[in-house]
Amino acid sequence: MDVRRIADAEQALAEVSEPLGSAGAEGELLFGILRRLVTEPDAYGEATILLGMRWGRPAALVTMTGPHPALIVGFSDVHDVGFPDLVTAMVDAGRRPTGVNGARRWSEPYVRAWSDVAGATAEVYRDVRAFELRAVRRPRMPAGRFRSATAADSEVLARWFVA
Repeated sequence: MDVRRIADAEQALAEVSEPLGSAGAEGELLFGILRRLVTEPDAYGEATILLGMRWGRPAALVTMTGPHPALIVGFSDVHDVGFPDLVTAMVDAGRRPTGVNGARRWSEPYVRAWSDVAGATAEVYRDVRAFELRAVRRPRMPAGRFRSATAADSEVLARWFVA
């Protein structure tokens, strides 16, 4: 797998905004981080962005910002990603994550590659999952009506606030 280091978040978005969009909720965190780095390049400390390519198409994107765990998002079949190549590129960039975030199907093989290639240990910090709201069920409302609070309501409002 061909792994390239990307100079900045703007270039990364230019190259992978479509695959990130297609990754659904799995790509939203990374998309948000990259968008912030476009306007605030030092928002999270030093940023390392690696793009793994397979057959001329993006296969996976790995970022590491400051001391934070690496974040991986994949765009192809997990078996098409050269995780050892991504680890080697991260080591060559002088970065060693203490953990890895991302969907388990991407983060676990990346963590294993760290152990195999670099003899390092890392752990999956978060198994990022995708959630989709498909319908809203309105809750049952008790009988009554809304009204503005008055001074007479202060005792009950104070209890509610503390609770």
